[in-house]
Amino acid sequence: EESIVGHHKRHPYFIKAKWGADREGKIVAAQVDLTADAGAYAYTSTKVLGNALLACLGPYAIPNVDVTGRVVYTNNCHSGAFRGFGGAQGHFAAESQVNKLAEALDMDPVELRMRNALREGSKLPTRSLMPPGCTIVEVLEEAARHGGWQHKHDESSMMPTPDEATRRCSHGRVPVHRRDGQQGWCPACGGMLLRLAGTVEHSAPTIEEETAL
Repeated sequence: EESIVGHHKRHPYFIKAKWGADREGKIVAAQVDLTADAGAYAYTSTKVLGNALLACLGPYAIPNVDVTGRVVYTNNCHSGAFRGFGGAQGHFAAESQVNKLAEALDMDPVELRMRNALREGSKLPTRSLMPPGCTIVEVLEEAARHGGWQHKHDESSMMPTPDEATRRCSHGRVPVHRRDGQQGWCPACGGMLLRLAGTVEHSAPTIEEETAL
């Protein structure tokens, strides 16, 4: 209870964002204004803000940007730096804007991200270039495919087949024998595999547990 009341948490951010794109889905400009609530002290606040200033544009190549950030003192408990500090707040704003743009353009949000993702040699707002080995596009493609994302304008689905889903999730499932005599699966014991066909499947090795639910 004392930790919740008196210990620092992530910085609350107030973010105003205005992004623009052309009809082909190319993001051409972004304007973002960030205000971070430091609380009574600003020990890590400027460092958190530095990350938020970069993250608020997402992993996208945007030729025209206007980003302003500030830290303010308040009567709240002082804010602190948690893992990915500043990144979570900034990326949330950026990805929310991309979703809104996709809806306004009637474009699949994954496709919109693919068209604007940073690539090797892309120029950042800081005028530095993305180094070799940048794989944002490849990661996005795989994430969409593995996540079963279906393209809005193309019915050829990215949904993985049941066999593919099984191969990707074939670890650590523990069967649980319930009091009603049916066999279930305990998420706390390694997770649950739901086949796309709607059945539950396991693969060896498994550990039999007589666990009452």
